Amino acid sequence: MTPPSSKTPARELTGRKVLMIAVAFFGVIIAVNVTMATLAVGGFPGLVSDNAYAEAQRFDAELKAERALGWRFASDYEDGALTVRIAGPDGAPLDGLAVTAVVGRPATLQQDRELGLAPEPGLRGAYATRLPLGAGMWRVEIDARRGEDRYHITDEIYVAAEDAAPAPGSDG
Repeated sequence: MTPPSSKTPARELTGRKVLMIAVAFFGVIIAVNVTMATLAVGGFPGLVSDNAYAEAQRFDAELKAERALGWRFASDYEDGALTVRIAGPDGAPLDGLAVTAVVGRPATLQQDRELGLAPEPGLRGAYATRLPLGAGMWRVEIDARRGEDRYHITDEIYVAAEDAAPAPGSDG
């Protein structure tokens, strides 16, 4: 009696099998690329401005006017309040400004909120508002006006987890 063979018969690798493997491999790559390109274009169509040249000219004029003012800004987030301190070119605090801010996440506009900041009692040149923010990085676009004078600046603040407002719907 002969022992059973422990070897299974080898399958032959034919040209048709190699072609099927290559088509499947490149089919997966093409499907992934088409999916990623569709998601990228759907999330950002590429149009930033209708007339970039005119906007650049306007931006340069505003920047020149802002630099002539010489105002300096510092923003801070502490104890659930956004505080902006504004000083003139001589370092003296500036009072009597109309200050607004747009606060949102750096990578999206979905959570943007526009807020008015009121003068902080007892602190010259300081403007504040109560603002519950979650943990992480936040973009703050500050706009300060007094008469014809206008200054716009963008800043970023980081809110630590222990300073963050509780998530909506939580008990804490």
